[in-house]
Amino acid sequence: MDKEKSLSIIKVFKDFPLAEYAELAIDTSLDNEVLSSVPVISTAHGIYKTFKSFKKVKLRKKVNAFLEAASNDVNDEDSTNFAARLSDEERAEFLEEILDAIDSAESDQKAAIIGTSLRRLIKGDIEYGVFKDQIQLTNYIKLSTIHMFMHAHHNSYTLTDHLGDELVAHRIVKRKIEMVEVKPFGLSQPAESKINVSFEITNIGHCYLETLHIAYKDKIDKEHLVV
Repeated sequence: MDKEKSLSIIKVFKDFPLAEYAELAIDTSLDNEVLSSVPVISTAHGIYKTFKSFKKVKLRKKVNAFLEAASNDVNDEDSTNFAARLSDEERAEFLEEILDAIDSAESDQKAAIIGTSLRRLIKGDIEYGVFKDQIQLTNYIKLSTIHMFMHAHHNSYTLTDHLGDELVAHRIVKRKIEMVEVKPFGLSQPAESKINVSFEITNIGHCYLETLHIAYKDKIDKEHLVV
């Protein structure tokens, strides 16, 4: 992300608690006069110390990915209206959750998914509880599994093979077990009963899939895009 884009994203969040953290996304060579024109709360340096165990480059990469995803298609009115709905106590709690989420994200890709979920929250597409659930899903599920789900969600064979078993524990899919009759090739042979296991995407799974497809819209086969 270039400096101008970083600055633009910070301006989008100027009335939002994330402004405290946005300074970390700017290269240290950014002109101080330009930086001082942005209403970034002075606690940014204190927040940075909380993450001093992280390599600066990796942290900035995650923050950049998060802010870019969160601010995409979000205007000043969206962020101002969202921030206005939060009390001071809620702002502090919300900011803490955001920082924890970025801290826990193992990669900038996961940070971008969380940022996309935040964007949906700000724009009113999802509720706060759903946003919190999606943070947990993103940080708990392996990135390879997330990618497989968003690309192969429509493939019953992939779900039955192994993907479904991984996602059941996260309530993204539910397992369906039923007895079915299978007719043998020989017409004279009686039908046999067989246990059939299938998987169905839950409401939680559908909502998370929408977030993933928004985040990776240009990488999803249009035929199977859900947004």
